[in-house]
Amino acid sequence: MGAGEKPKRKTETNMNHDEFQSICSALGAPHRGWQKAAVDKARSLGLHVSQPTISQIYNDPEKSISPRVAHLMRALQDGVVSGDIPTGHHKPSGDGSTSETYRDPDDDLSDDQIINDIGDRFTTFDECIEQVVCGSRQGCLVSGPPGCGKSHCVEKYEEQAEGHYEMIKGDISAVNLYKALFRAMDGGVLVFDDCDGVFADETKLNLLKAALEVRPPGKERKICWLKESNTLIAEDIPNSFDFQGRILFMTNIDFEREIERGNKIAEHLKALLSRSGYMSLGLHSKRRRMLRVVQVCRDTEIMADNGITDPEVQDEILGFVMENAEKWRELSLRLIVLLCNYRKNIPSKWEKHATALLMRKR
Repeated sequence: MGAGEKPKRKTETNMNHDEFQSICSALGAPHRGWQKAAVDKARSLGLHVSQPTISQIYNDPEKSISPRVAHLMRALQDGVVSGDIPTGHHKPSGDGSTSETYRDPDDDLSDDQIINDIGDRFTTFDECIEQVVCGSRQGCLVSGPPGCGKSHCVEKYEEQAEGHYEMIKGDISAVNLYKALFRAMDGGVLVFDDCDGVFADETKLNLLKAALEVRPPGKERKICWLKESNTLIAEDIPNSFDFQGRILFMTNIDFEREIERGNKIAEHLKALLSRSGYMSLGLHSKRRRMLRVVQVCRDTEIMADNGITDPEVQDEILGFVMENAEKWRELSLRLIVLLCNYRKNIPSKWEKHATALLMRKR
């Protein structure tokens, strides 16, 4: 340090997840497009952070926050406090400015109205499943967060399927996808349940686009595999065939958001959506996921099926879930199943175990 030079003040960069989320909320989270708005605001201050970085930290309480990101977020917070950065999520107005503040439509809805909307979406989902399984619909793609009941809705229709029915979970290679499509070629049904790897590979996407090409009933939808493959030769599978089956996708991916990002497979995703149809189950916010839990607990036997039949105990469990809505790692129907198990097996300590095992660590 030179003579007369003042020591630099050490900047505090430690930031916990609560502070990070608080700043994100001031920037517009969780409304659609808030991450891009945050990136644009950072650039206006001469700072840089990527949209995936903000999204990953916002959605994962265990994700570490680097000193650089903490410094950037606090700079954004300072901009909000000073008025240099307007709060909320803004959309362009007619003259190109961003003075019009976007409000989440849910802000004007009661809990019962949102529950009814969620119920309507799941009713439509149920009808789509039946149409795909029973043959009147070629395909459908449904998006919703983990543990919202997608798989349960599909499983009850399995026995109604005539002919080949196959559920694929996890991951699948391109050549095995071709083989699965071949097995279902004569009116069979393929269900992809959280098999999101098929949307990240161009070869797999091209196979699916061919399988779901919009054609009049009975017209050929030709699928080809013109690469060398010993497994296809060994199993006597031809290098092309006419696919007349049906496909149902269930995924955690928000396709509209992925397409907005404009990555290298965005055009493939748009093509897939145009062929199969796409619906979101409307569980994009924590409030909606909480109300989905309330709806299922109120309208189904989920707790009784998991050993809790006393209405007072059921209310006790649901009340505990609602009181701690901001703390759960995953706010889903799986949480209800786990809590029923804890309450049944360790009744005197179930809340303590739930807090230790299922809540985020601060």
